[in-house]
Amino acid sequence: MRAWRKTLLFVVPVIPMLFLGARVVRTQGPTLKTVTITFQTTSNDKDWDTQVQDRIVCDGVDAAKLFCCSADRREDHWDNNSSKTRSMDVLQRPDKAKLLDCALVLGSQANRNDEWVFVPTLHIEYSDGSREDRTYPQTTLDSRGHNAVTKEYRIRDSH
Repeated sequence: MRAWRKTLLFVVPVIPMLFLGARVVRTQGPTLKTVTITFQTTSNDKDWDTQVQDRIVCDGVDAAKLFCCSADRREDHWDNNSSKTRSMDVLQRPDKAKLLDCALVLGSQANRNDEWVFVPTLHIEYSDGSREDRTYPQTTLDSRGHNAVTKEYRIRDSH
């Protein structure tokens, strides 16, 4: 048998084996760039000294957070039928598909007692420039005696 035929017989069966070990690498889609949250306070205001403690949590890790709004007697009191928007600190950059499986954890901690009723809306911007708004049901956070309270929604479960 000629030398090139021997080589061909050896190489051809090896080529399919090279592909068996190859992994399909999923290209990452657009990632989280910025996120803000709007609080539409409805029937019960937020006291000025109640701290907002909101997080976006992916696999147990904070992707974004907002801990604020309890220092200024005037600016941090959110009246009934008012709307306030705040930027969240982005700590991780999950891709768009992954973010949908993350949780929005809304929280507050009153200095005394505070029942706050509001409608939250996330405003999300991705690395490719696309944007989306996600609004969740009217939420009540009733913090009593310095205790923190939370309400959790999956990001995809907005309406």
